[in-house]
Amino acid sequence: NIFIIMEIKKKHIVVLVGSYYPNFSAVGICARNVVDELKKEADISVISQKTDINEKDEEEYDGYRIIRNSTKLNTLRLYAINKKNTLPKLFSLFWLILINLIRTISFLRAILCKVNIKNDQVDEYIKVLASVGEKKTIDTILCCSFPFESTLAGIQYKKLHDKQVKVIPYFFDNFVERDGLHRTGWNKRMKWNKHIDLVKAVLKESDHLFVMHTLRNHFQTYYTEDVEKITYTEHPLLIEAKANAYKTNEHAVLVYAGAFLKHYVEPYFLVDTLKEILKRHLINIDFYVMGNCTKYIDELTSQFPINVKNYGKVTFETANRAILAADILLCVAECSGIQMSSKIFTYMSVGKPIILFYNNENDINKRILSKYPLVLFIKEEVKITKETSARIVNFIEINKNNRLNFCEVCSLYPEAEPRFTAQKILTIIQ
Repeated sequence: NIFIIMEIKKKHIVVLVGSYYPNFSAVGICARNVVDELKKEADISVISQKTDINEKDEEEYDGYRIIRNSTKLNTLRLYAINKKNTLPKLFSLFWLILINLIRTISFLRAILCKVNIKNDQVDEYIKVLASVGEKKTIDTILCCSFPFESTLAGIQYKKLHDKQVKVIPYFFDNFVERDGLHRTGWNKRMKWNKHIDLVKAVLKESDHLFVMHTLRNHFQTYYTEDVEKITYTEHPLLIEAKANAYKTNEHAVLVYAGAFLKHYVEPYFLVDTLKEILKRHLINIDFYVMGNCTKYIDELTSQFPINVKNYGKVTFETANRAILAADILLCVAECSGIQMSSKIFTYMSVGKPIILFYNNENDINKRILSKYPLVLFIKEEVKITKETSARIVNFIEINKNNRLNFCEVCSLYPEAEPRFTAQKILTIIQ
């Protein structure tokens, strides 16, 4: 007998995302985690945005192809940033002025346009999608929103180029309520209804949607049609640590890895608290931070140079090694309490004790972490009290050597495992 073995054709999934390798954004990390699962059963292409002028337009990465796009304005911005950072200070002034001019243009565009959509960004995504589709038929487009433009590009590609392709938006971010995107409160309020209608149109035109649990209330309030298309899920950030770091310090090591941004994630209460603790207790604190509100961390390192270090902006891998080496992990919630910090799942994945500083009683991070056994919640106050300091010190002493194993964490948050979402996607596209 002659047996003919036919190879089952793999689906071709194209993932649209903002910042990806090598400068992963929070959404980029989520996308990568899901891609790592999807690539086991499908062919993957990733279309991302350029984050550095020296990045290649295309490159092979971890078994799949990354194709980068950039609008003319973004290309000019990246070129100016590169010149400013490489030229002597005297000669970089022109490029600094140009960077600020581009920021002003972006601000005005957000204020003056009817809806806060960068149409040139949508066009760039569509152009690259068309190029990828010409070489190999696209079966599914997974549009990671943020940026929201990726969802519009996926839908437009389906209308213009291939009506058979499945379009699945993956909502990590609330486009309608995002303050940074709309620049001012009144601009957000003025365009609210138009932006709601945009999301409704995306829901209507899409084949399916994945939406974070943190956005559930918003979606259930404003989008009452086509709800059968929505799957609510968790951020796919629970990844088992590949190696254990060895403890090298005699005293407890606290680590904060992330950003500090004015009016968003602010370090003031954290710094004041740590100052009080460091006056009386021997602990080591390592910061791996970036943002426009880091001078308070620098002041803390100056005051306690032996115990506090600020390593600044580092790679994702370096930050992860620091998290593995820590005894206690520090997290500061976003001021309004509505935005989840992506690093809390990264923190939980290593099973370490976590101290969360929060401002809003209904903080989403507090709600998520309430199931996690090794956590201390610290409400930010006008002034640090002795009682608060004592609670923190006591928590450190009791829990600095305590750990949860990865299976325990997964049992608490099964939907946060990337394979959970990946299997849902594969089931939908078969």
